Amino acid sequence: MLGKSAKNVVVLKSGMSKRQREAVVDQLKSILDDKERVILATGRHIGEGFDDARLDTLFLALPISWRGTL
Repeated sequence: MLGKSAKNVVVLKSGMSKRQREAVVDQLKSILDDKERVILATGRHIGEGFDDARLDTLFLALPISWRGTL
């Protein structure tokens, strides 16, 4: 569904082989800096420590049960 709204949709999900994940990372790196991109991933694949300086917006949408500050 996101493909209708954004030209570059990158998906990382459970069940992907190492080769598939590496292909997705290469796909992400090949997107030019001035082109829009949407990255859709589970917390397991993109979590703490992920860094892509080109991203200007981040939505964290996952269940969390914690009284601290995220």
